[in-house]
Amino acid sequence: MRGSVKPILVVDDDASIRGLICEILDTEGYETHAVANGRDTVTAARELQPALIIMDLRMPVMDGVTAIRMLRADPGTAGIPIIALSAGFTLLTQARTLPIEGIMPKPFELDALIALVRRSLTVDTVVAPE
Repeated sequence: MRGSVKPILVVDDDASIRGLICEILDTEGYETHAVANGRDTVTAARELQPALIIMDLRMPVMDGVTAIRMLRADPGTAGIPIIALSAGFTLLTQARTLPIEGIMPKPFELDALIALVRRSLTVDTVVAPE
């Protein structure tokens, strides 16, 4: 799959979760990039133009909800599909009101995450690099 699809941006302040998601997606043939907070997500999304963002909602520096709102307000990143991750019930409830493609509660099952990634990558706004 490398070369045919833009990278997936994985965002989580927990390095072990970030690493696990990247390792699993890399094994599935995806190219991944990782950052640790919402502020870095906004910067990386503008630079990388990823096919998908998988983002934790509870993070230091800038939380995922704020980052999602910033990404959606920017015409350059507004169409990137986003999957939100969180262990917090309140944040998961809030995520249902956000303009995102999917929500995955933590802890998550790897097969369920991979299936959600595959579904999210079929969104019409995702295009292969020129």
